[in-house]
Amino acid sequence: MQRIDLARAKLHLRVDGDEEDALIEGWIAAAYLAIEGKIFAKLYEDQAEIPEGAVGLVIDEAIHSAAQLIIGHLYANREAVAPGQAAGIPMGADWLLLPYINTAGGF
Repeated sequence: MQRIDLARAKLHLRVDGDEEDALIEGWIAAAYLAIEGKIFAKLYEDQAEIPEGAVGLVIDEAIHSAAQLIIGHLYANREAVAPGQAAGIPMGADWLLLPYINTAGGF
């Protein structure tokens, strides 16, 4: 399954214009990098892309949902700390990624 594209991310964020396209594309890339770091596995769009012996997962809807939550979080919280509270990765993204965590570590 392909990574979230700009159109899907903008639909999720309810963004109509193109002024923030570059920012959103950066957040898409950052979301997938964060997911790979969280689950200790590289993400691939197709099983055939995974090199033999590599630790990797094919992107599915749960991973897409986690990416959307992270993208939404980055869109809504553009600073490291929100006024009056700490802003972290949403609990929902952590929960969605639990089944994918490679406890052996490494890519």
